[in-house]
Amino acid sequence: MPATPSRRMVAVVLLIPVVVTIALWAFVWPAARIAPRHLPVGIAGSAPAADRLQQQFERHGDAFEVHRYGGEAAARTAIENRVVYGAVVTAPEGPHLLTASAASPVVAQLLRDAVTAQAPTGSQVPVTDVVAAPARDPRGSALGAS
Repeated sequence: MPATPSRRMVAVVLLIPVVVTIALWAFVWPAARIAPRHLPVGIAGSAPAADRLQQQFERHGDAFEVHRYGGEAAARTAIENRVVYGAVVTAPEGPHLLTASAASPVVAQLLRDAVTAQAPTGSQVPVTDVVAAPARDPRGSALGAS
């Protein structure tokens, strides 16, 4: 027996909010679960300091995937070749952060915050942007908008 027009109208009225809810959920769910997972970062420098730094990164569970390098030049090459998003170079005068804001300004800021939080109180962590974002779009918003 065919559905009456009032039944169709009720079905449509009930179905539209369900479809809208599913569509919103599809966009909200990934944004709510945003967190680094297996983010490749590098550590370069002397063994005792680099070991301590690696342990600090590993405390974050599976957030970071740590790659070890013998020196700053090797870490820079890894950043330029997109093996890692950034690297921390340990030195006697303190850590030095190398980033690639062109790869991801958000990740560059995340690394800057993480390394600064782990540095001794009152110390400055120098940051070098090895692969900088273009001057016309320093936040990478053109790629995100597209």
